[in-house]
Order: sequence, then C-alpha cells, then structure tokens
Amino acid sequence: MTFFELEDKSFSSIEINEIVEKVLNQLSDTYQVIFRERFVENMTQTQIADRLGISQMTVSRAEKTIRDVFRAELEK
Repeated sequence: MTFFELEDKSFSSIEINEIVEKVLNQLSDTYQVIFRERFVENMTQTQIADRLGISQMTVSRAEKTIRDVFRAELEK
C-alpha cells in the first residue's frame, strides 16, 4: 500500500468518525445506547429490549430511525 492509499484511508476514517459523531449527537440517550449495543456490540434486538426493559418492536423502530438519520446525513 502506498503512502497516498494510506492517507486516503485515513481521511475516510476521519470522515466516517465525524459523521457518526454528528448523528449520535442528534439521537436521544436511549437511541445512542441502542446504536452502540446493536451496531458496535452486535447484540440482538431482543437482548437490547430485555436490557432496556422495552419491547423488541421498539428497538426495531429505533433502529429504523437511526438508519434514517444516518441516511439523511450522508445525503447532505
């Protein structure tokens, strides 16, 4: 891998981190927890629901909202 390929990869990583941070700042605390547990810790919707004391359907709807917020940010 060349220096320029490494540099491009580094910039992409920085951009992704900035987008994630921006989106997370738009989400409620509960949605931030759902994002982290679902997409970082790879927990199932059922596991998250049990842990938070909510229904699996609520987690599913939150997940859709989170994806929609990311999609909107990426389209800017």
